[in-house]
Amino acid sequence: MSTIVIASGGTGGHLYPTVAIAEAIREMRPDIRIVFIGTRDRIESHEVPRLGFDFYPIEIQAPRKSVRHLLRFPIKFWQAYRSSLSILRELDARVFLGGGAYLSVPVAYAAKKKNLPIAILEINAVVGRANRIIAPRADKIFISYAEAKKQFSSSLAVKTQLIGTPIRDSLKENILPATGRDHFGLEPDRKTLLVFGGSLGARSLNEAMRLSAKHFLDAGFNILWQTGASANIAELQEAFPETTRICIRQYISEMPEAYAASDLVVARAGASTLAELSTLGKAAILVPYPLAAMNHQEKNANSFRDRGAAVVILDRDIVSLLQHEVFKLMADDTKRSDLAKKMLADENITARNVVAKYLIEQFDSKNR
Repeated sequence: MSTIVIASGGTGGHLYPTVAIAEAIREMRPDIRIVFIGTRDRIESHEVPRLGFDFYPIEIQAPRKSVRHLLRFPIKFWQAYRSSLSILRELDARVFLGGGAYLSVPVAYAAKKKNLPIAILEINAVVGRANRIIAPRADKIFISYAEAKKQFSSSLAVKTQLIGTPIRDSLKENILPATGRDHFGLEPDRKTLLVFGGSLGARSLNEAMRLSAKHFLDAGFNILWQTGASANIAELQEAFPETTRICIRQYISEMPEAYAASDLVVARAGASTLAELSTLGKAAILVPYPLAAMNHQEKNANSFRDRGAAVVILDRDIVSLLQHEVFKLMADDTKRSDLAKKMLADENITARNVVAKYLIEQFDSKNR
């Protein structure tokens, strides 16, 4: 069976927008096989199969500055390219979509070798290194922010299409707050704080929560806390054994239920997270990742703050300010409602369908 191949992962921020597109293709054309290529040790290796898509691993890492790594990188890249070429041949691939992670680069080179239509998705306002490399070889560039177009040359800018950030349709399920809380074993009638730092976690957020969780519990809140891999989950679960008002997980896959359960969200300001928050209209405290390329998370967060759609706390201040801001917002239902209304936007709903239709059109043209 001929396939559409997607290379994406490394983080949930890169993976889930492409999963949204894959799910849209599956709904529109269940006869088309969709296969993801990624790495064995990151989120895509377990999430892609869990969501019902085939997964093929390759070995690749972004180049690092150490001499040892730089010397080995050309060999590793060549091996990843050869593996990708073999996978594309085996799958009878007809179209390729890159999701922005560096792992997509060798697959894109292999797709170009096979003369496949190539599309890339850039979900950030600042174009990532992988997409900068692939863009000259791409036939179509889908962007989530208008600012991204300015970063491509004029010959590439004509290939871009502004669509917003694709999100999974399941996030729009009509789940009652009490149902979401019950799903995680939380008390259904209590205000609930949802905290997550992305699929890899955030050390500063985890430290702030470690110091604040008891105070939030004493105030009567439920807590739903995704730690990521950067925390000792067993140690935290032992420190907070109360099971009906706090749920601590290394990773939360049931995000529709998690968002439904929450009255207030504390999260990083990655493009994928912001798209989900704005599609659902959730009151949020944003904590931008300070080492993001060209500080794009802080720029993203500030744009939401400036229109009154979110509260922003810088990473260096989160330990000292988290309790104050959470207590202030949890006590003010009117303020939370105002944040949620200003956060709400609908432009991300159709983004997944736009990309899906393009890929299907390219697939059909290659199958004629």
